[in-house]
Amino acid sequence: MQGIQQSVDGVRFFRRQLDVGWLRAAFVRYIGISDLFPMETDQSGGIATLSFMTIVVPVIMLLGILWALYDRECALALTVLGASLFVLWGVRRYGSSMYVGTTVKVCVVIYLVLLAALAALTKSGKLNKLLPPKADKLPVYAACGLSALALLASLLGGGISYYAMWALAAVVFALAVYYTVKQL
Repeated sequence: MQGIQQSVDGVRFFRRQLDVGWLRAAFVRYIGISDLFPMETDQSGGIATLSFMTIVVPVIMLLGILWALYDRECALALTVLGASLFVLWGVRRYGSSMYVGTTVKVCVVIYLVLLAALAALTKSGKLNKLLPPKADKLPVYAACGLSALALLASLLGGGISYYAMWALAAVVFALAVYYTVKQL
């Protein structure tokens, strides 16, 4: 009986020490975002949307850590490359679909315009809240350029987007290693 009481006391202490409001908010957002995607099964019989969401949430958490630890230009470049990887995944998955293929390609064109706008804003220096004045802007330009190149190539065919995803993933890894070594 004393062991049960100690367990209950431990749970009460833990609940006082941990504010779980952020956990509830994250769960609600996770459920809300997952409702936006259609539930369909892939070729192996699994649910594609569920597997997508099990990747999106940890990647968003990782980007939050990167924004806190790395230089701003690296974090912005990694965010652009990470978003481009998700767009490439969407092109590969749904680009050749008879029902949503055109919508996916329109979204890619909109994303390309956003990349061009980001590069232009970076060049003009209007991103003062994101990038400090002495920040190296080359990683942001490289991320925007490589992402645009990969997305333009993926519009030619769905098979190209698979290899473009691997190429961008290698750039993400190289950029993360470079900035990790730079901070040492």
